[in-house]
Amino acid sequence: MYNSSAFIEKAVFSILQSSLEKEFYDILIIDDGSTDNSLNIVQKISLEFNNVKVVIQENGGAGKARNTGIKYANSEYIWFFDSDDTAATNLGVIPAQLKKYKNIDIFSYHYNWVKGNDKIIGIGNSQPLVKCDKVFSGREAILQGYKPGSVCGLIIRTDFLRENALCFRTDITQEDSEFTYRMFALASRVLFSSHLIYNYLLYNSQRNSPHGIRLQEKYYLDAIEVAKSFKELALSFQNSDYILYMKINDYADSVLFGIVWSVFKWRIKGRCAVVRYSILQKMKEYGFYPLGQYKKRRKNILRGLLNIELFLK
Repeated sequence: MYNSSAFIEKAVFSILQSSLEKEFYDILIIDDGSTDNSLNIVQKISLEFNNVKVVIQENGGAGKARNTGIKYANSEYIWFFDSDDTAATNLGVIPAQLKKYKNIDIFSYHYNWVKGNDKIIGIGNSQPLVKCDKVFSGREAILQGYKPGSVCGLIIRTDFLRENALCFRTDITQEDSEFTYRMFALASRVLFSSHLIYNYLLYNSQRNSPHGIRLQEKYYLDAIEVAKSFKELALSFQNSDYILYMKINDYADSVLFGIVWSVFKWRIKGRCAVVRYSILQKMKEYGFYPLGQYKKRRKNILRGLLNIELFLK
């Protein structure tokens, strides 16, 4: 929770007023140095409900707050919950699924994409390439085509996180994608479900404002860091599991292709010259540009175009 006074009460009560029995769960709220009225709101709630607990820390971002949650959690499973989102009404699915499928490391589910007017505009974390309602390893999920995304779409066994020393990076804004891919590569038992149990709030983009352009630059520079992490993850399997190595490495390459393709489109529109330069320099620093070979013919044709740096500057 960081400066979430407009949302946090609705988020917390969406769980407290759900079908879940109070004895089944705790709500652990990590206040990440809020400067608004958020802390007062949740402290009042914690006085009324003994399963709501508040931990206060200096501001460090979402990754640090989630790592604090892992440290203090006293439960068999952890569900990371953003302070501006809400739970769906059918939370009874959670204990039912965990009872039916024993010792799951990761329980993945669908969530609603919701706009500010509470209008549902789509489904998130659908993972169309991965089979539902069947237990298999995280390796199998990745080979089927699992795409990393928001950790809010996952319920995770606490001991699995701790035994593998899994934690979030605190230096990037896309800590979820970086974390979830590493996590899935280590998981022994995962379950993908089509149940909808979460509402994920989407914001209107401000990327064309001066402040938004800086955020956009940070986003893509962090995406390069995430691709670098994926490359390193792939290398860790190069000798022990070559098929997994190739799958993760190919996904990292597709992320890098997407970044350069975005830079190319900005060049066509005459946008963000400083940001384009910054991204290309970072790509070169890590040896990611010029782009390498791809399996698909169309990508290789486009690669030839994208590797002409003059078209990107």
